Amino acid sequence: MAVGCSDDNPSAEPGSVSDAGSTSAAPTSGATTTTTLTSSGSVGTTGSASATGSSVPTTTGSGGGPGTTTGSASTAGGIGSMTSGATDGSVPAQPVDCAAIAAHDDWELCDSGADFCSAVFKDGAGCSAVCASVGLACAETWEDAEDSCAPDTSRDALSCSADSGHESDYCLCQGPGAATSQGSTAATSSSSSDGSGGTTGVSSTSTDGSGAASSTSSATSATTSSATTSTVSTSTSGGGTNPGCEQVTGDAGTVDSTIVVESGQTYDGECRRYRAGSALGDGSQDENQDPVFRVEDGGRLINVVLGSPAADGIHTYGDVTLENIVWEDIGEDAMTIKESGTVVLDGGGAFNGEDKVFQINAPSTFRVSNFTARTAGKFIRQNGDTTFRVDVFIDDCDISDMDEAIFRTDSSSSTVSMTDTRYSDIGDALFIGVSEGNITTSGNSEY
Repeated sequence: MAVGCSDDNPSAEPGSVSDAGSTSAAPTSGATTTTTLTSSGSVGTTGSASATGSSVPTTTGSGGGPGTTTGSASTAGGIGSMTSGATDGSVPAQPVDCAAIAAHDDWELCDSGADFCSAVFKDGAGCSAVCASVGLACAETWEDAEDSCAPDTSRDALSCSADSGHESDYCLCQGPGAATSQGSTAATSSSSSDGSGGTTGVSSTSTDGSGAASSTSSATSATTSSATTSTVSTSTSGGGTNPGCEQVTGDAGTVDSTIVVESGQTYDGECRRYRAGSALGDGSQDENQDPVFRVEDGGRLINVVLGSPAADGIHTYGDVTLENIVWEDIGEDAMTIKESGTVVLDGGGAFNGEDKVFQINAPSTFRVSNFTARTAGKFIRQNGDTTFRVDVFIDDCDISDMDEAIFRTDSSSSTVSMTDTRYSDIGDALFIGVSEGNITTSGNSEY
């Protein structure tokens, strides 16, 4: 058993899943030790902070509160996760220009940032040629997802060094200062003392000063010699930063019955991929599918990647915290608020949906930040024909390719606040059904 790991996993008991993440009680006060996850799945202590006598926050995503942990994930032979900015944390002075890709008749520009372009070619050109056209190097090559400008992460990654011979593939091109490419070790990520930095795949243990452990513990991961990245791309061009699980650390297996996160517990999936078994649902738009995770009032779910199928994603009941959650395929809905409370989602992304990303079925406050959402009908939907009040806060997100709106409601009392968020290709309107006096916007930009 690796140092800092526990065989106890009370939250996972109601579910059936191989090598699932670990759970623990909520953090109390005292010192914090940070941990490092290596490719062998072992966890070692890298340092500690002195006890302050007050509650010490554990790992959080960017902007999600005062983070105090620092960690790194290395994967021998794995695919380097993508970060924007130079290796010293600064952003390159001259952002890359992806115009040559966008101008090509047979190439589609998927996303871009200060040091990267991602694209799909459809003429057999190969990723090396696509990246060279904008003066960058190929960092990752994948088969492209059907009907989407995105990688198909259900398949193995391809090699940048050899021509795949495919008519079309997804390419991630990176320049100087970018994270390491395929076959090399992944870059380190950390959270700053003011909570502005992002964290991926790290976990922490806090004590009450007497040596009794509480707070989040890391999972006893199986050896992963070849990790695969998630579909998330990070952009620094004004909002929409995404600290959540930029690199998938392994496969958690198939979930055959819903995993329940109880009140006061933290379930850490350590950025492993969970898929719904047939008993939960197939991830289509059929109603009454079961969730992969059910989070009870006071529960906390962190560092989880939901692959395809995801059935009905995550259900919340009461006050719930979600951090660094990635839905590679949205499924029926990514997350549904089932009972009243305040739900906070900080970090992650959701992709490839047909209808709603998030559904609200009870009077609630929903705060989502540092999140990327692409390709769905609506970003947030209050249950149709309901008149209860919900308060929605969207901050520092990147939302694109929504058929209808960012938030839709039929309640005249519901409110929405959207700040420092980038958006594009929003179908009918940003907000549908929200009274004009209940809309607050600031610092947003369309691209």
